[in-house]
Amino acid sequence: MLQFSKRAGFPGVLGAVDGTHIPITALSQDQGSYCNRHHYHSIILQGVCDANYMSTDVFAGYPGSVHDARVWHNSPLGKRIRETPFELFPDTNTHILEDSAYKCTNYLLTPYKDNGHLTRKQRNFNYKLSSTRVFIE
Repeated sequence: MLQFSKRAGFPGVLGAVDGTHIPITALSQDQGSYCNRHHYHSIILQGVCDANYMSTDVFAGYPGSVHDARVWHNSPLGKRIRETPFELFPDTNTHILEDSAYKCTNYLLTPYKDNGHLTRKQRNFNYKLSSTRVFIE
């Protein structure tokens, strides 16, 4: 948490999560499920990293058409956080940062949706969150 705070000024961050597409050869069956929004076949790799770019959790295998939020929800880490958050988060002021593809919860922070009417504080929050999340990109 200290490293995230030092590098980007965002307190209480345990890690950052994001998904990426790993290209695969099209399968003979169920090809549509593996075709992602970029129009190529893939499986999704979801990763969580710390402020030193070290992976702290990796989950892979969902078809490329599956949304990042669904992959997170069904991942072992996502399930563990929902079932026993106190085991992973030392207090309520600690969290994992996500992008807007994910759902904001008590332990998972996402940026404010920018509908063109964000306040200065909300824009600043989004900037700080994005600057901190860059470690997973």
